[in-house]
Amino acid sequence: MKLTKWNFTMSVLGIVIYVADIAADIWVTSNYFCEGQYSLGILTLVFRSLSSVIVQIFSYEWFKEDCESPYPRKLNWIFLLHFLHGGIFTRYWFALKHGYQAAFKQNCSGDELTGGPASIIHKRAIDALADISMLRVFKTFLKTTPQLILQIYILMEHDKAAFSQ
Repeated sequence: MKLTKWNFTMSVLGIVIYVADIAADIWVTSNYFCEGQYSLGILTLVFRSLSSVIVQIFSYEWFKEDCESPYPRKLNWIFLLHFLHGGIFTRYWFALKHGYQAAFKQNCSGDELTGGPASIIHKRAIDALADISMLRVFKTFLKTTPQLILQIYILMEHDKAAFSQ
């Protein structure tokens, strides 16, 4: 697989959508609390938090496996970032950094990146994007599926839908 400028652009769009999803979850949860529907707000918050914790654990474990540095200090910083739920953003940082280098800084002849440090950067970018994709799939099944079932229950129980839903 060759990482193109289009792939890089879609990665940037992916992080924007990820941040928008977090904002939408906060908005929906705050609407539930403001309307006095505390149980629905707590359920939404639990689904969001539980999926985030599980995704952060997987992300950190994958970082430990991929860590090329023998320095435990680097791993401590990565643990702290994951503990603060910044693991996905750390992964996006590495994916965008390596992706930019692979997509926009090809060798002089414009040939495909093969051999040498350029192909290593290209492989790192592809691996980082693959990890992000897998973590997003985990998040989808761990958070979005229970939230969807909750929203269907609310629609069936109250027989009306709010704009935030």
